[in-house]
Amino acid sequence: MEERSQVTWTQKRARTRAFNSAFLRLIILKSTKFNYSIFSTPASSTMAKKFDTFHVVKLDDSNYQRWKLQVSLILKASEVWPIVSGALARPGAADVADRKDWDLKDIQAQAIIVPLVDKKQTNHIYTCTTIHAIWTKLEPIHSDESSLNKQHTLSRFFNYQVGPNISVLDAYSEKEDLARCLNEMGIKME
Repeated sequence: MEERSQVTWTQKRARTRAFNSAFLRLIILKSTKFNYSIFSTPASSTMAKKFDTFHVVKLDDSNYQRWKLQVSLILKASEVWPIVSGALARPGAADVADRKDWDLKDIQAQAIIVPLVDKKQTNHIYTCTTIHAIWTKLEPIHSDESSLNKQHTLSRFFNYQVGPNISVLDAYSEKEDLARCLNEMGIKME
């Protein structure tokens, strides 16, 4: 009786190890395959290229310019930028193949952008049905052109103080970023 329970315990342990090993391989496979990327299959010419977006910062209230630069480069490299920018309009109903290709690229571009916005920003784009609508909705919200944003950025520039845990290089970089934002708004700092 004792021998039988020992065998059962050994068998359970072996099964648990096998299960854990298989489960771990599955997780590794999925994490390398599904890393916020658009997947490409050699047979499909309409699929966007695979780009890792894990390193891209999520859009929040304070990082639009940096986020826009990173995401626009990924969208351009993925060959979906003409759809995002609105340069390539959705084909008419008569051209079924081109319309299907456009719809696929639109969804691929949305799959790149949506995971890269935080919860608050997602609230702004819930009603958008195309990538161009998403892109154009986010731009005025974070625009540097608003007078309130100009005032806020000027105030941050002139009242900037180096924090106790900030290096000189980081402080210089932050001040330079504020000056760049002001320059883009048309406010020259001399």
